[in-house]
Amino acid sequence: MEKLLLVTYLPFNRIHEIKKYFDLSVKAAQPDEVMIFIDNVVDGFQKELLKEKIGYKIMTGNWGSRVLTWISILEEFEKFEGRMLVVDSDNVLDTGIGEIARSWKETFLTFMDWEDYVNGSRGIMPRSKKIGELEFGTQKRPLYRFSVYNGSLFGSGATFFIGPKQSVLMTRKLDKDLLNRLKKSVEQLPKSLLKHISDETLLAVIAYLMGLKEVCWTVGTKHYHSKPESMDNVQLKLMKSVNALAHERLADALYKEFRIKEFRTYRRKYMLARLKNALYSIF
Repeated sequence: MEKLLLVTYLPFNRIHEIKKYFDLSVKAAQPDEVMIFIDNVVDGFQKELLKEKIGYKIMTGNWGSRVLTWISILEEFEKFEGRMLVVDSDNVLDTGIGEIARSWKETFLTFMDWEDYVNGSRGIMPRSKKIGELEFGTQKRPLYRFSVYNGSLFGSGATFFIGPKQSVLMTRKLDKDLLNRLKKSVEQLPKSLLKHISDETLLAVIAYLMGLKEVCWTVGTKHYHSKPESMDNVQLKLMKSVNALAHERLADALYKEFRIKEFRTYRRKYMLARLKNALYSIF
């Protein structure tokens, strides 16, 4: 049976989540190897502190965004002989998840947290279709397929989106040339914009580059939510405009590199969104 690599990633100011949550995920998944990616590490003092306090293999950087952190995760995955399970640092995996992670046959399997599932997950369900059930641990879990690409220019929902992503299983690797080209595209954007691109978007782009139109998801984590920063209406309008610009710029870089028509649609959608947000800010 293939080896299992368990990964989490987080900024330096959230390293307490390793002991608070990730230790429990390690116990639940029983991986063969563990790796933690820690962002916003800029000097040797931080690295020495981490070596003293963290009992796992760590990779540090000053990536400045989840997107670039994920690129580094994928580069390390290239060196690993086996499959990889990535869990968000503020989630705890269900007991027994290692069983399905080692036996799953398709390229991706993503996991939703139980709270979101019980509450109906309005952002995920419209693009999902139930295809059966999975059984691991002591429970049967619903199994869905999710469309990673949405070609609508005017409808709601992101153009590229992987679906629920509290945890992500990958059983095979992105072709090394494609990964290098993807990294080249991503690095066309300044870090100030890249931080407005979600990892759900990057993972959907990766799935699409691997020839996948849909990926499967099930339920398998408990999410301990961090309190988001509150914004007033002016800040929200500005954030929407910047988000649209970031997606437009990423889509443009992807289209120039890969010449895939879906990336052109992606660019058009967010160009229109940026113009709409600009008009709303005026009126």
